[in-house]
Amino acid sequence: MVEPSGERVGFRLSKKWKRFVKPYAPFRRVYRTPSKCPEHTVPYLNREQLISTGYYPNSTQNSVPGQRSYHVFLLVKGTILFSSILYAASESLDDIVELGRDLAFIIASFFIYFKYIYFLLYADNVDEVIDGLEECYRWERAGPAAAGVRSAKRLHYLIVIGMQIIWVVSMIIYIVLLISTPFLTQQELPFHAAHSFYLHDPLRHPRIHILIYLSQSFDILYYLTWLTVTECMSVSI
Repeated sequence: MVEPSGERVGFRLSKKWKRFVKPYAPFRRVYRTPSKCPEHTVPYLNREQLISTGYYPNSTQNSVPGQRSYHVFLLVKGTILFSSILYAASESLDDIVELGRDLAFIIASFFIYFKYIYFLLYADNVDEVIDGLEECYRWERAGPAAAGVRSAKRLHYLIVIGMQIIWVVSMIIYIVLLISTPFLTQQELPFHAAHSFYLHDPLRHPRIHILIYLSQSFDILYYLTWLTVTECMSVSI
């Protein structure tokens, strides 16, 4: 398939995927080679991952045609998800267990939503920190201390990316469990959500209910993946 610009869609997807897995690719080689030093800082690599996901709203990305509209789309979609989960809590006031579960998801959703707003406002400021760290990363002097500096860089990369790999595997399991919740329990959607006119009710609106399920599944996969990278970048900074 070819876009009007003449660029193949498959190539674009492949390029984004390579950009996303770039931090993990040299992990085995760096681990097995004590003298090997990563080319970039971990925050720099995480920023590349966030750009590949389509949501890193700095000035550079906002200038790309269609990118700003995609940022707004993701923000609106996240707002709808958070609002529907918040609204659903009113249905659980008579069940303390269900209410507790709803509150847990509300807090988690708000945390992700807050991160989204933060990057929408301050992505350029985060860039300044990452670029500053990247500049310091290349300050090496000849002498006995040089080997120690490279060793510290290597250790930092192995620890943080190693933690991220474990986190990604755990998150994949968690995402699968969430998406499969309606098939394993009596809950109708991955998240307990409520919409106006009972659009979430499978008996009244079966087709719209399926669309809501697919929408929530996308949200779970996308936002949790984005959050994992964001948190790793925060920790590494």
